[in-house]
Amino acid sequence: MLICDYIVKSIDGDYAHLRRTDLPEEELKLVARALLPFDITEGCRLHYEMIRLYSGDPMRIQHFCKVHSYAKLIAEMEQKDLDGYTDRSVAAFKAALSVAKTVAADANADEQAVAKAYTNLEAAANGLVKAEKPGTGNSGKGSTSANVGNAYGAAGVVSASQSVAANAYVVSDTTVNFTLKRGSAYCFKMTVVNGNAMTPSFTVGNGDVLKTQFVAKIGNDYYYRVYAIGTPGQSTGVYTTLPGQNAVKHCTVTIA
Repeated sequence: MLICDYIVKSIDGDYAHLRRTDLPEEELKLVARALLPFDITEGCRLHYEMIRLYSGDPMRIQHFCKVHSYAKLIAEMEQKDLDGYTDRSVAAFKAALSVAKTVAADANADEQAVAKAYTNLEAAANGLVKAEKPGTGNSGKGSTSANVGNAYGAAGVVSASQSVAANAYVVSDTTVNFTLKRGSAYCFKMTVVNGNAMTPSFTVGNGDVLKTQFVAKIGNDYYYRVYAIGTPGQSTGVYTTLPGQNAVKHCTVTIA
């Protein structure tokens, strides 16, 4: 299965010239506009998936191609009617939409960061929960914190302190090492388990490699963004620390 992103470099009548984002040195791909989203414009980003469907007979391998416009997805999500959904699911959706819009506006965002942002946005949209009507017992409201400063952490650290709870720990949505292109950004979701009143400190080992930023708090989920500011080849660990506990490493990020 081939999955990649393209940038529409130019449009010439019924055809569009596309450049693959992860292989910019390749020749432009000439594609009929009839095969692409109708609302594409020069400079927009397209997501491409080529899936091989195997029926058991090697002579009958079928291919299914899906192409969609990120700009169209964001536009559709911005028009979504959020009335009647729980506060928590709406807050999660708005946070995912905000991250996707930030990534879409970043011309240097790498394919991994883009794919993750839009996958999370679609998941948040599918995860919207209808609120129960008054009098049914559960209002469906969740706790959502204000953006605590929303500022860069000094020396790569976003700090916070809350009361200590026994057996609390943090689960990261990213636990594998990966590379991040210099100038790009990546968003982590850190979930606090068994520690409703606790806020984790989000830290990187070397603040000259990654700069950190708090994004949002939704229930027990904390969103933090890192920016690749180091030189290619440098790497650093990503850590969280709960009050009264030792730092826990979740992954290593290498600058590409």
